[in-house]
Amino acid sequence: MRCVFTLSALLMASIFADAQHTIVTSESAFGKHTLFEDSKSPRKTLKSADGRTVEIEGEPGYSYSIIDECRIQVKYKIFLAYTDTPEKGIEDDMLLQIGTNKTKYYSTLLHSFDSLMQAQASPDVHILLAHANPVYFHNALYTDMVTGKTNFVCRFATEDFEYTEIPPTIDWTLSEETKDILGYTCTKATGGFRGRTYEAWFTEEIPVSTGPWKLRGLPGTILSAKDSEGLCGFEAVSVKKGEGVIERPEYLYFRISRDKYYSMLKQFFNAPLRFTSMHMSRAPGIVITPPAKETPLRSVVQLER
Repeated sequence: MRCVFTLSALLMASIFADAQHTIVTSESAFGKHTLFEDSKSPRKTLKSADGRTVEIEGEPGYSYSIIDECRIQVKYKIFLAYTDTPEKGIEDDMLLQIGTNKTKYYSTLLHSFDSLMQAQASPDVHILLAHANPVYFHNALYTDMVTGKTNFVCRFATEDFEYTEIPPTIDWTLSEETKDILGYTCTKATGGFRGRTYEAWFTEEIPVSTGPWKLRGLPGTILSAKDSEGLCGFEAVSVKKGEGVIERPEYLYFRISRDKYYSMLKQFFNAPLRFTSMHMSRAPGIVITPPAKETPLRSVVQLER
């Protein structure tokens, strides 16, 4: 006998366990959505839908590789405006880990999530996920500072995706204007990137050409940036010496393009339940049926046009 659930009924449940994942719901300004926690798995070798294999060492289903040592950590408060009311929007805390050759930019909650997963502290993971932003929580951006190549990874429901690119170089115009941010003397610069003009403040006291998200290319670290329309912004709230290493979880990523990611994101905002049902792992005998009609999510501006 198979069990049939509507996706809306599934989302109303607090936890749904299948053979591979524990599904946890989260509610925010976007509405109620699903996240998941990786659980233990006896499998050693996993094969992705596009034919690649990943070797999983040990019993836990959570596995990761070390890509660099963390030298500096910058925590940013970010803002993304709602498309219908630009004066309001969502805020999140993001972490930039800076290594010798690589950086990692991702949610501070995801950083805590990864740490708890390594410790296999499942009860704490459930509490953490309940407060996570369900749309962008699993996004992470890895940048090779030598080659300029970036790897962006994300998750829709229980499927993981990745695209790789070398973003265009930003043609920055430097100003003589300076100001203090967190005790660092910062210089103003302006530049355009994929349809938006940014005002950025960088410090040469942290002599690494990096910054939040894909903003980089100045003779120092960007501690503050906002676009000319006031629709998105990044503001450093702490800078400290890095500890430990920069890690990358090993998942079975579907390879996509940047355009495909934004297309999927648009589909998700327009029909979240139906889209989620298309990217949800299935337990044996479980069929998930999305509702015939649903209300779109309240959309936010995207950083790239």
